[in-house]
Amino acid sequence: MIKKLANGMVCFYANNHYISKNDTNSYVYGFEILLSTTINVILVLVIASFMHSFFEAIFYLAAFISIRNSSGGFHAKNHESCILTFTTLFVVFCLMINIFNDHIPAG
Repeated sequence: MIKKLANGMVCFYANNHYISKNDTNSYVYGFEILLSTTINVILVLVIASFMHSFFEAIFYLAAFISIRNSSGGFHAKNHESCILTFTTLFVVFCLMINIFNDHIPAG
């Protein structure tokens, strides 16, 4: 799905002479990454709104993005697996924070 959407976007730009037809493969890859990242961020923010975990979402995104930019990491076989893994890890992260908050004595 993401690859098809990225191809469509690149075809639009190539047909309207915004990009060279020789560079389409690079642009398709770039748009795939852009779309995948955008979907990941939107899903995390939507899940955070349901879980009332906006602060945790911002922390998770900041930490994950900075670590991923500097060290690489796990690479899923396709974008759908990447999105599923990313959002699952976020849900686990939020659940762990809620569990630890419930077991840490106040003050």
